[in-house]
Amino acid sequence: MTAAKHIAAKHTAMEHTTTAHHATAHTPHKPSWDCLACGRPWPCDPAREALSAVLDLVALAGLMWDALEEAVRDLPPTPAAELFDRFLTWTVPPNAAGPHP
Repeated sequence: MTAAKHIAAKHTAMEHTTTAHHATAHTPHKPSWDCLACGRPWPCDPAREALSAVLDLVALAGLMWDALEEAVRDLPPTPAAELFDRFLTWTVPPNAAGPHP
């Protein structure tokens, strides 16, 4: 097998692996923003747990803000409070919301 064919075969295998992983991962299916793995509105609980495990609070909030902005363009008209709760409220740990003056 030539080097070019070997590289092409490796690239094809990586595409299939990535596609298979993507189809089973708790990731959003756009434009519906439902989870590819479980069909629930994304971010579903498994996605929230996975994202929280690998991102700090600031990175998580930034990522979810970006997702919110993209979802607003894709989803039918939805109340802002509903989208805020879905995408952002869960990113703040319960103990981080201290008493209000």
